[in-house]
Amino acid sequence: MTASSYLRRMIIENATPDFPADEPSYRKSFLYRQSIELGAECQRLIQQFPVEERFNLVDQILRASVLVSSNIAGANESDTRKRRLRHFDSARGKLKRLETLLVVAKRVGYVESEALSRTRVLSNEIDALLTTLIKQLGSQSWD
Repeated sequence: MTASSYLRRMIIENATPDFPADEPSYRKSFLYRQSIELGAECQRLIQQFPVEERFNLVDQILRASVLVSSNIAGANESDTRKRRLRHFDSARGKLKRLETLLVVAKRVGYVESEALSRTRVLSNEIDALLTTLIKQLGSQSWD
């Protein structure tokens, strides 16, 4: 099962994922939870898209939204600061890609501006947190 179909099933069934009892700490972090919420919001948005966009813009939006949270999880599980920085930087890049894809979707008329308001709020929060984390990790000494 792909990540996008799993996310889609979770939203449709209003389900929560089955995590093991020894849940990693990153799943409790505000940043990770917000990124998961952004993915869910993107899933809701693409329901408005035409069927012919199924393998174009829709897949790119889903992929980018899943990769944001995946990279955040990867950063939190990384064993070195350099890897954490790389994952956070990648998550921020995927977030910017997602923002661009949503702007394109709005421009071509697939979604209304009001429908994007929640994604904008989530995206801005995630971007601010990622930017702060990247600056903090980058400013530490590399001894």
